[in-house]
Amino acid sequence: MRSKKQRSQILLTGAFIGILLILLGAVYITVVVWSSEKVIDANDRDQIIIPEENQQEQKNEDLQQPQQSMQKKELVYVFLEASKEIIIINAEHDRIQERIQLPEEPVAAFFHAVDSKIYIAHTKTYAISVFDLRTKKVVQKIELQSRPSNLVMAKGLLYILLPDKHQVLVIDPATEGIEKEINVNKEPQQIFFAEKSNKIFVTSRRPESLTMINPDILAIVDVMNLDNPPFGININPTERYYYITDDVDNQLIIIPIKAVKQERMIPTEVKPHSIAFTPNDRIILVTNEGSNTISIISSLQEKVLKNIEVGIAPTDIVVTNDGKKVYVANHKDRTVSVIDIEKMKKIKDITVGENPVKLFIISQ
Repeated sequence: MRSKKQRSQILLTGAFIGILLILLGAVYITVVVWSSEKVIDANDRDQIIIPEENQQEQKNEDLQQPQQSMQKKELVYVFLEASKEIIIINAEHDRIQERIQLPEEPVAAFFHAVDSKIYIAHTKTYAISVFDLRTKKVVQKIELQSRPSNLVMAKGLLYILLPDKHQVLVIDPATEGIEKEINVNKEPQQIFFAEKSNKIFVTSRRPESLTMINPDILAIVDVMNLDNPPFGININPTERYYYITDDVDNQLIIIPIKAVKQERMIPTEVKPHSIAFTPNDRIILVTNEGSNTISIISSLQEKVLKNIEVGIAPTDIVVTNDGKKVYVANHKDRTVSVIDIEKMKKIKDITVGENPVKLFIISQ
């Protein structure tokens, strides 16, 4: 039997433990409430609290959804000179999905993404027609006094190459008014606009030269004399080199932009014509009109990796945005050749119609 004193001590101890437990419970509830308020406060500031290990996964999911919804398909626009048509090829399946009749024969064209229009040169009627991609119709015709062979657009103005007059005609398409007539060297061959460096280039044969025009002042700023007859011109994606085809000596001329005297040549096959590049700037592609081939060239090694047979008289060439496929217009054939760049082989020939002369790849 416990004494009264012992029973009193036990009751006091129990009461003390009870009070201690109540105090600990109150502290725990306060901590939980405070933490919840912090989370709510963070949410009120649009800050999503995600465990660190899941943050990257959440970012990837957030990025994937808009990319999937905004994904556009690539279409290859083929201009047929004799057939007076535009053929649209779906680049995913390499099948023709639409044919559009043109009123006149196209010989050259320039795609201007800003206003979703294609400007088309017609040599027989001395005119430029304007094709609207949204309506898929010719919406304007600009009459000229001389035969156009090629054209580009820069700063909202058309620069039209007139070979018979040895001239670049500058026209405002909005008013159809002549802004300027720029005389260049004789026998002009091609015109090209480099957007990053903001220059227009014209290759000429007499004398062998490269004329540079500044579209800000509508004037020639430099003329580079060349040792070989130039034809086509392009500038690589990083804009470090001029690449010029010499269709007389069958070679590709490479000129460093910052060291023009250090030019070098890469032998090609017969009559090199147009030049294109893969987006990563590692591969140069050249059409050889006289040998019915394209040359695949390493930009680092500056040598031909392989020549691939295509159709008859390949002229224009374009590369898909992912750099995996190439399309070649075979001008004296009825086909467009499709090339797998990684495997360096022709996949197929697509029969399109008479005299394909110009290609564009447009995302829609």
